[in-house]
Amino acid sequence: MQPLSFIKPLKSTLEVERKFLPTALLQQYISSSSSSPKSKSNSPAQAITLPRTTLTRQPRKLITDKYFDRASQLQRRGIWVRWRKTEPADDNSSASQSQGVWEAKIKQSGDYVASQSVEVQGREAVESVLSEAGVGESVFDLKFQMGFVAERASWGVEREEGGEMTLVLDTITTALEGRDGERPVYFFHRVGELELEAVVTTELGAEGGAIDSAGLIAKHRVDREVAGAKMSEELSAFMADRPEIFASEGSPVGKLSAYLQYHKENDARKWKANEGGRVANMSEERWEREYNGK
Repeated sequence: MQPLSFIKPLKSTLEVERKFLPTALLQQYISSSSSSPKSKSNSPAQAITLPRTTLTRQPRKLITDKYFDRASQLQRRGIWVRWRKTEPADDNSSASQSQGVWEAKIKQSGDYVASQSVEVQGREAVESVLSEAGVGESVFDLKFQMGFVAERASWGVEREEGGEMTLVLDTITTALEGRDGERPVYFFHRVGELELEAVVTTELGAEGGAIDSAGLIAKHRVDREVAGAKMSEELSAFMADRPEIFASEGSPVGKLSAYLQYHKENDARKWKANEGGRVANMSEERWEREYNGK
């Protein structure tokens, strides 16, 4: 057993999100904010006011995501590994350009509309996730699966409670295909997300009793679940209290589900055009097998 004095506190970044369809009112505010002259895009953040809500505009970003897996082993374990590159969306922005970073999202609870995930960043941290999951030791053991290029408009949500809440609108205009995602194809989809992020910390003997490393890990898992449930309730209450902003009718569709549907329809057209011939690159059967409609 490891000496108790050498057991460090455990920390996890927990993200809870809700996908949503924006109402006409929210779209109006978004359009008004996004249409500001580019010369003002780097001025102090502009606040826009909605019923019972204050949003502070953040710099727009151009995000390139490439997702990787190995024979769907990660996806089956609820783990998504991606390489993300972030660039300023405004030509005159002085914001620095990301060189690309490896990220992993580990599903804790929920589904593809309302989810709770533990997030890690950096190649070393991601490879630790791979090792613990028994899916290789290096990111180079994985293969490219799919990718997207999206313009992200985001706003910080002012609130009294702890944790960082963000409203995000992603507009995807390009999908990445090919062996390594080198072939861009046109693909349009838009989805809104309300996100709440917090760091969950579990300390040794925080409740007065000494526990070993295994006990600390178990307690940290419980702490994450408790925090996730509370954050999920906060998001649900926040959205329910603002029907003017978040549409109650219709079902939001995530990027992966929308992309799958796009390929189903596109493959069906190719199948018909080829009189039933196989689609060589991205068949409906492959997507259903690998992503199971998610």
